Amino acid sequence: MSEVGLNPPAIRDIPIWLGGRGPAAVRRAVTWGSGLILSGRSGGPEAEAAFREVQDRLYAAADAAGRPREELGIEVWLETDVGDPDAWHAAVARWEALGATHLSMQTYEQEPIAPARHIERAGSIAGAVLAC
Repeated sequence: MSEVGLNPPAIRDIPIWLGGRGPAAVRRAVTWGSGLILSGRSGGPEAEAAFREVQDRLYAAADAAGRPREELGIEVWLETDVGDPDAWHAAVARWEALGATHLSMQTYEQEPIAPARHIERAGSIAGAVLAC
């Protein structure tokens, strides 16, 4: 990108995360991004295989571009409308073992909930996930 800037200049680098799984998303993440957001259903063998496949392509593209792999994060989503705190904790441990570097938690429930309930759930879910 040319002739693009911020005025005043940023004090530090601004993280740019890109979503997607396809070749274009991987290419953009390696060229301009800080990481790749892999949205979608979390958990299970199919999701883990899809994660590995995208991770392999991301790292291959980073290697080809001469970009250190550790500069690129991979974010996954933690679904919490099903399961319990033990299941959420186990899911986070599995994603971390696969190489996920960032996590977004979904705070919704089976039925719509008020904003205050989302905030309450965020605290409960974070407490369960970070309790290791």
